[in-house]
Amino acid sequence: MPEGRGFHFGRRFWAFVGLAILLAYAAWIGAPYLRSVVVRDAAVTTWIDVVASPIRGYVDKKPLHAGDRVGADGRIATIEDPLEDNTPVVRAEADVERAKQRVRGLQELMTSLAADPAASARATMELADARVVATTAEAILASTKSAYESARSQPIAAPPGALVWSLIASPAAPVQPGTPVASWIDCRIMLVDVPVSDVELALLRRGSVANVVIEGERHVRHGTVFLTRGAAATVGADDLAALAKGRQPGVGQVLVKLEPSPADIEACPIGAAAYVGFPEIGIVDMLRARLRL
Repeated sequence: MPEGRGFHFGRRFWAFVGLAILLAYAAWIGAPYLRSVVVRDAAVTTWIDVVASPIRGYVDKKPLHAGDRVGADGRIATIEDPLEDNTPVVRAEADVERAKQRVRGLQELMTSLAADPAASARATMELADARVVATTAEAILASTKSAYESARSQPIAAPPGALVWSLIASPAAPVQPGTPVASWIDCRIMLVDVPVSDVELALLRRGSVANVVIEGERHVRHGTVFLTRGAAATVGADDLAALAKGRQPGVGQVLVKLEPSPADIEACPIGAAAYVGFPEIGIVDMLRARLRL
C-alpha cells in the first residue's frame, strides 16, 4: 500500500462549502428584509403633543378624555386656582374709585367758581389732570384684572378637531406649572413607522416610493419616505404616538408619509399594524450594497 496517503477534499466539496457560506451570509443580511415582508411589523403613527399646565392650580372636573375630539373652543381642560390672591385687583379698584371721586369733586367745585375766573381756570386745569389720573387708573385696573384672571384660570388647549390621546392628570388633580396634563394628536397627519436594517436604510432616500398595506385592508396605499434615522438615533415615544412592534435595538427607522382620506381622519387608525414595501430596492440590491459591488 502507498504510504502517506490521506483524505483530500475535491473542488466540488469546496465549491459546495463556499456556496453554503454565501447563502448563510445572504440569509443573515436578508433576514430582517424577509421578516418585514412576511410580518407586518410597521405601525401607523403620527406626531404627539403633550400640553403642560401654565399655572399652579387644579384640573377642572369635566376635562376631555382619551378618544374625545377637541371642540371649536380648542379646550381639553381648564386649570383653576381658587387661592390666587386678588389683593392687587382690590387695590386697583380703590385707586379708580378715589380718582373718580376727585373728578366729581372738582366738577362740583367749578360750578361754584363761576364768578371767579382765575380760580375757575385753576380748577379746570386740575380737573383735566384728575381725568388723566382716572383714565390711567382704569387702564391699570383692566390690566390687573386680566393678569388676575390669567393666573386664576388657564385652558389646556389644542387645535379644534384634534384627538385627545391621553389625559395624563386626572380630574380635580393638583398641578404645578410645567406638569403634563394631556396629550393630543392631529389625525390629518398620517405616518408609518417602519423598522429597517441599516443596509436597507442606506438605499433609501427622502421621497422614495413606499407601498403600504394597513392591517385589515386589502388595497395598497402609496406613500413617500419622509424621514430616515439610523439605529442609534431613532425617533421614539416622546415624539410619536405609536411605535412599530418591530422596533428593537440595532434596527434603523424610516417614517413614511401617507395622504389620509376623510374616512382616515375620522377613524384615525393610529397604532394599526402595517406592511411596508419599497419597490425601488430588493434583496439583490441589499446584497450588492453590503458586498460593495
